[in-house]
Amino acid sequence: MEQFSIATVASCPSHVVNIPTRELRSFHMDGQVFIDTIKRELHELAPQIPSAEQMADRLFISSRTFSRRLSNAGQDYRSIVSEVRRSVAIEQLTSSGEKISVIAKHLGYADTSNFTKAFKIWTGLSPKNYRKVYKN
Repeated sequence: MEQFSIATVASCPSHVVNIPTRELRSFHMDGQVFIDTIKRELHELAPQIPSAEQMADRLFISSRTFSRRLSNAGQDYRSIVSEVRRSVAIEQLTSSGEKISVIAKHLGYADTSNFTKAFKIWTGLSPKNYRKVYKN
């Protein structure tokens, strides 16, 4: 019988490996697979950003286990959320003509000014200037 690593199994849809999602997610994952799973969930849930406790519930683990796994991977939830928001913002600014206010709202920002401040911290440019420089 062929052997698979937890990382391989965790990255496959549950119907492919015939393991219920609840059981699949409860496997112990290495740090990067765990972080990638969180990022994937955040992308799927945008613009709704769950709290760390809600994300732990989605992954069928306790809040304490969630925090411990993040710590073991050298990460924190707030940084991961920020990284996903940055990634999505850059993607949308460079590949769509969507208004900056719409992108900000999609990313969960209450107003455009907060999004603009965060984007400047991430990239050194305002969203408008970033789009001018890097638009496809």
